[in-house]
Amino acid sequence: MSQFTTGVLAMTLGVGIFWTSSRLLAQEPASIEIEPSSLNLEFGKTAQLKAVVKDADGNILPDAQVLFFSRARRKLGVTPSGSIEAYLPGEHKVTALSPETPFEGEPDSYTGSREPGIRATITVTVPVPPLASIEIVDVPSTRG
Repeated sequence: MSQFTTGVLAMTLGVGIFWTSSRLLAQEPASIEIEPSSLNLEFGKTAQLKAVVKDADGNILPDAQVLFFSRARRKLGVTPSGSIEAYLPGEHKVTALSPETPFEGEPDSYTGSREPGIRATITVTVPVPPLASIEIVDVPSTRG
């Protein structure tokens, strides 16, 4: 399907002429693919996520805006541009949002995670760090 960006499309059906906006033929976001599709991230480490927005035919929409967020901000740091830092062990969800209404400005200044739009979610697993050592201090004396 070709994409029209300007003008008006006229269609003649039987007796009448119907006018429709060419925006109806433009590509609309239908899905988001997050890369990687899941992530294991060690405690204290960082990673960068990427996302691709596609239309219903699977074509990549290169100008689509994507923002990342997590509702577990104390467990997993996530910037709107997709940088992640693991704070606490566990399984955490990260969501990518392509907002319905485009925003202006830098991605990291975006605060509208509740806005309507297309979303995708991945799981980020932060394993419990291995035990490095055990130290016992101030052992009470025993009476025997």
